[in-house]
Amino acid sequence: MGNGSGLSNQNQDKGILNTRRNNINLLVRQITNQFMKEKIQEILRLDQELNEIWQNLNVDNQRDFTIALNGSYRGTRDENDRQCGFGELISDKQDKYCLGYWQDNELNGKGCTLFIEENQQYHYYYGIFDKGNPHGRGTLKYSDGSNYDGQWLNGNMTGSGTIYIYNTLQYQGYVKNRMMHGKGKLYLSSDPGNQNFGSDDQFITRGGIIMEGQFYEDNLCDGTIKSQTGIYIGQMKDGQMEGRGKFIWNENNFYHGEFKNNMRHGIGSSKNQNGQIEIAKWENDQKVQVLNLQ
Repeated sequence: MGNGSGLSNQNQDKGILNTRRNNINLLVRQITNQFMKEKIQEILRLDQELNEIWQNLNVDNQRDFTIALNGSYRGTRDENDRQCGFGELISDKQDKYCLGYWQDNELNGKGCTLFIEENQQYHYYYGIFDKGNPHGRGTLKYSDGSNYDGQWLNGNMTGSGTIYIYNTLQYQGYVKNRMMHGKGKLYLSSDPGNQNFGSDDQFITRGGIIMEGQFYEDNLCDGTIKSQTGIYIGQMKDGQMEGRGKFIWNENNFYHGEFKNNMRHGIGSSKNQNGQIEIAKWENDQKVQVLNLQ
């Protein structure tokens, strides 16, 4: 049998809670941060299940929050006064908010977290939690419009998902530890107005670049790059054409061979002005020797 230390710690925690309840200055009775209230409603509009949880908790609008070790809490508790079941929590400074299903004072299952920073910057997550961390399917959104929607593992973006960074990129595919890693498709935009991705051809016409294939730690290592300049199919290293590949400018102009640092470098074939297939040696994008004509 145990020595009872666990029960002693629980009684000590409960004593701390009772002490805090006697100090009204530490209790947030209702959420008064208007900006936070607006962001909470934004999350609830995005997730019907969370909206239903919140509605059930707020049937009686006069119901107060009660003191918790990590803020002020409104919801169900277990026999040891721990947050357990459906509830919502607000920090003392009203800069952090949590809603969902709780177990042992941590979100477990469906829930959301919202963080308010200076100058009304914010970010929030809604989805599945495990021991207080995003784990499973969920969405992370930032005030600048950037977001991630997909799988999580122990608090990290890992699995299949979509990354969107405003005015910059959109990625669809596999992610590991917050990086593009595995099979995926990346849209890169240099035009701030090029946010309506549309079809691939439309996106490229507006100056966009599309990279598709196998990614490794945020870099394409083998795949296809499409741009207004042409199409590259082959190996990559550190974001540059390197290894075996083929670049097609148009049906009459191509190079198939070795690349290094984004340049033709090594042995490769191309079509010359006479329509012949020319095999040549290249160094730093300069032809240095013709080896064969076909």
